[in-house]
Amino acid sequence: MSKGAKIWFGIFLISFLPYLYIVWVSIVGMEFSWFFSTEYLLGAEAVCVALFFGCVIPVYPIVLIFQIIYIFLNRRKLTKVQKKIMISAYTFVIGVTALACAGHAIKEYVTIRVNYKKDQVAIEEYFRENYGDAFADGMYIEMPKQDTYIYSVSTPLMESKTSVWLHEETREVTLCGLEGDYMKEVNLDGMMGKHLSKQWGMPENMQLNVKVEDIDLRMCEPDELPHALLDTCKYWIDGWTMECSSYEEEQVVEKIEDFLKEYKRRGILLSVNGYFKFYVCVNGEYHASIVAYPVDGRDDKWELHFDGYSNKNGRTIEDKVIHIEF
Repeated sequence: MSKGAKIWFGIFLISFLPYLYIVWVSIVGMEFSWFFSTEYLLGAEAVCVALFFGCVIPVYPIVLIFQIIYIFLNRRKLTKVQKKIMISAYTFVIGVTALACAGHAIKEYVTIRVNYKKDQVAIEEYFRENYGDAFADGMYIEMPKQDTYIYSVSTPLMESKTSVWLHEETREVTLCGLEGDYMKEVNLDGMMGKHLSKQWGMPENMQLNVKVEDIDLRMCEPDELPHALLDTCKYWIDGWTMECSSYEEEQVVEKIEDFLKEYKRRGILLSVNGYFKFYVCVNGEYHASIVAYPVDGRDDKWELHFDGYSNKNGRTIEDKVIHIEF
């Protein structure tokens, strides 16, 4: 073998050095930062991220192309020893990386299984204690595909799934989205709006806009859900929506004034936004929105801000402000 051939073979072997980083990452992992979050990656995830950045800064493509060209041009000139060295190098890089990734995958799977069995008990106890047997009996907790502290849970009383968060160290339930998911599934805001509209004696073409703030599932029998929540939940009223065939401002102002008088009479809390908002729909399309602000904190003097919507004919109404007092 000539001196030049030896030098080129030496360069070929040196070109394996970038691969050693992949081997190292597959074994010990790497820290990965993305925007405002940082996590430590292990195994195949770490290898994929390292390869990605090694391709963005084209280290690995250049190395691979060089090796392919070198092997192709020297395929008949290589000695048996050189071939063995090349095969050994590739076997080492690929074999160690694959074994390390497999080892991390097996370890993670075992960890998932162990945590899953413990977490199942903690989640079931939490549901039984906080929501009763109706939600806990027959519940299904999905085993996650990776080690995590977030679980997806199905309960007999819900069609949709809910999420449960556990503390990463103590593995105790710290947060459960059951109430919010249940309210969304049964449309409790809409149910409460219809319920209160009926209590207030509102016309059929009008409905109160209600936001349910909190519910306590323990206070209701399972066979009474969700209607029993209407008498126990915490809520606030945001205003109303009115359906009509034509827009008449005087009628709208009159309905708003009736609502504000009823609000004053009943002594209910002002919307958490600090104002009420009313919507007028004409033939199923939004035509006007009116925001009512109390003047100087009074409940008998209001400032109404009228706002229209854009359509193919322009604005539905002109923006304006009027004052009412009663």
